[in-house]
Amino acid sequence: MTHLLPFLGPRLWLFGLAGLLLLTGCRGLQVSPPLSAAQETWVTEGGSPLRQHTAPATLSVPLEEAWTYNAGAGFGAPSPLVVDDLVLAATRKGEIHAIDLESGERKGFETFGETVEGTPVIGNGVMYVPVGWGKRTLYAYDLLRGRSTWKARGAAVEAGLLLLDDGLIAVDVDGLVRKYGLSSGDVLWEYELGGKTLVRATPVLVNGSVVVADTDGRIAAFNPADGTVRWTRELPAPVFTSFAGDEDQVYVSTTRGQFFALSAESGVTRWRMALPDTTVRLSAPAVSEDLVVVGGTDGVLRALRPSDGQEVWSYQDEDAITAPPLITQHHVFVGTMGKRLVAVGRDDGTAQWTHELRGRMKSPMVLHRGRLIVQAEPRHVICFTAQEESPYASTP
Repeated sequence: MTHLLPFLGPRLWLFGLAGLLLLTGCRGLQVSPPLSAAQETWVTEGGSPLRQHTAPATLSVPLEEAWTYNAGAGFGAPSPLVVDDLVLAATRKGEIHAIDLESGERKGFETFGETVEGTPVIGNGVMYVPVGWGKRTLYAYDLLRGRSTWKARGAAVEAGLLLLDDGLIAVDVDGLVRKYGLSSGDVLWEYELGGKTLVRATPVLVNGSVVVADTDGRIAAFNPADGTVRWTRELPAPVFTSFAGDEDQVYVSTTRGQFFALSAESGVTRWRMALPDTTVRLSAPAVSEDLVVVGGTDGVLRALRPSDGQEVWSYQDEDAITAPPLITQHHVFVGTMGKRLVAVGRDDGTAQWTHELRGRMKSPMVLHRGRLIVQAEPRHVICFTAQEESPYASTP
């Protein structure tokens, strides 16, 4: 029996436990008192409830592998999470692995149902886990005590979760949107999107509204307090991947070569990118103050202006791009289905560095403390650092 026992205090203040986790067989993990407060965290998909996949930090290329971790099973869409000095990686075997950020050593793991297809979220010492198959479809797991505090039944949850100050938003595969109480797991409100539909996109919180999209292209914005519908839209194409937001717009990728910027207040289309090839599926976008970057199965990475959707630059790769890109201070990092990790210049989209991976990339990336965390098929979590900063050798 093993457990995850990292460390979170109130209001997402996390505490460092490097070197303090000991695996002791059936006793699980023993945790010594925390030593230091963390300044940075990546505890939700995209780095924030806006899902922007942007890290305002510099990571100089070329990079090298600092370590490689074998998770023993493949990854779906979930993003890795980082809490101070631990990487948490969810697999399609239903396991979440805790990996030491510095060394790549395993610090523990726990099993949740049959598979984890959506990204968990962490707040106030509790990790909330969506489950894609099994008797229970949502877990609240106390990271300090190493045990579940409540579990919810219902249809499978394959999308990531949205954590609010007073509740948790989860959307199941039947299109039922629910808000759960954080401490009890009680359903505070629910709303059915309508008909038999699938939801694969993680909800966002933008301009004070919870925004949800289903695979039929229906989008709805809710008052998070009581579930009142503020607006709805029906797009002319399915939404199979997570979307993103900024102060007043929601950016939605579709499967038919169309990309939408919607008003967060009303859902009205501000602008639209429509590709001639309607077979192109677009990745989840990355959003900064001056760029919206989105990949496609046509191998093109496009950078657009948030104000009007005009193309700023594009990068053509040999293979499909299905994972969301990651915007940093000077680069945009992108993983491909051709087993490559590429860094292109943020200003002009020119390729500045390429690295061959062990497998294809479908999952989001995380940049934390100068370490780029990547998940590659079939089962590897890889940590990259700038070459002069890599203190550890890569291990299979």
